[in-house]
This record gives sequence, C-alpha cells and structure tokens, in this order.
Amino acid sequence: MATALDIITGALRDIGILDAIEIPSDEDAAVGLTYLNDLLEAWSNEGLTVYTQSQNSLTLTGAASYTVGSGGTFNTTRPIFPESAFYSLSGVDYHVQIINLEQYNSIPYKAATGGIPEVIAFNTAVPLSTMYVYPVVSTGTLTLVSQNPLTSLAGYTTVLAYPNGYNRALRLSLAVELMPNYGVQNQQVMVMAEKAKKDIKRINYKPATLDNTLTVGYHHRYGNILNGAY
Repeated sequence: MATALDIITGALRDIGILDAIEIPSDEDAAVGLTYLNDLLEAWSNEGLTVYTQSQNSLTLTGAASYTVGSGGTFNTTRPIFPESAFYSLSGVDYHVQIINLEQYNSIPYKAATGGIPEVIAFNTAVPLSTMYVYPVVSTGTLTLVSQNPLTSLAGYTTVLAYPNGYNRALRLSLAVELMPNYGVQNQQVMVMAEKAKKDIKRINYKPATLDNTLTVGYHHRYGNILNGAY
C-alpha cells in the first residue's frame, strides 16, 4: 500500500520535477505533505469524495445540549455535519429530524421534556460542535449517522488505507495543486486528475430513495414546535 511519500513522489514525477528514480528533497517532501493534508481536508467538505459513513451513539442524560467531538460529551470524531439521526428506546428506533439553528432558536420553550426527541440542531463550532436536543430526554440513546473527515496523514511513512482509485486520484490532484509552486502547467495531468476524482465520486454516489417512513404519534407535532402551538 502507498505511503504519503509515495503519493508526493508520484505527484512530482507526474509534473516532471523528478525523474523515474529521483526522490523528493526534504523541503519538497514537507511542502508535499502539507498540500496533501490540505487536499484531504478539502475533499472532506465535498461529500462524494468521502467513501464511508459512521454511526456513533450517545446515552441521553437529560441535558438540553451536548458537545460533539474528540473529548466532548459525545466523544467521537467531530463530523463535518450529520446526515441523519435516530433515537433508540426499548429496542425500537425512531427517526429524529435535524433542523438548523434558526429553526431551533424559534422554539419558544426549549426546556420542554418528553419521552422521545423530535428534533436536534447543531452549532458546528471548532473543535467541538454543540448538539441541541428537543424535547429534553433523559433515557435512551441517540445515534448520529455522519460522514467523518478523511484522516490527515501524520508523516511521510503513514500508509493510505483508502479504497481502490483513491491513491491515483490523490496523486494526480496533488500534482495539480503543486504545479504553481514549480511554475508548471500540464493540461494532461489536470484532465486526468479531474477524471480520477469523478470516478471515485461516481462510486460513492448513493441515489436518493423514496422515503416510506410512517408518520407516527409525536411526529405530527413538529410543525407546531416553531410557532409556539403545542
């Protein structure tokens, strides 16, 4: 499997800075690693370049809000943004709607308690996000389904454990990122990088499906939460 240095070396060879047997200088390798981690960070924001979802659960304690992230109340990798959520109690799962902060702030009485949370909202601060739960619930578990950021590479020997196609796409995209540093413009590499990235996005694409979720019990109240009618 390829290491970070393998990707950096390949990128520099793609744009003609190194020949087939040369290796990067310490300075070039350091710049390459910085750019490679910046690239992974940028891809984390694109959605379809992230290849997997994670599910992380938190036992609710009756708090109105919880911090989310490494070291937070919800001690997990801080998600870019959760895609969906569900609440579990006595072996039954209930869908929980994710709303924005403006909608949450419009709820007149946020301290209301209930048996099942209807909505959650996020303040996506760094390094810890804050998750608000309404109504306040003191039992059961809340599970977030999220796309977590692609892991940054700690050093040159770090192995890239990504699915098929990622190493090539990262190498070519890194080559494009590095071109301005070396006064190079290679149209062929740019075209190849774009196609390689599109290929992994196509594999990661999940078509939307018809939502057949039944509206039960508490869900019919959601429309009234924001206008104060209970």
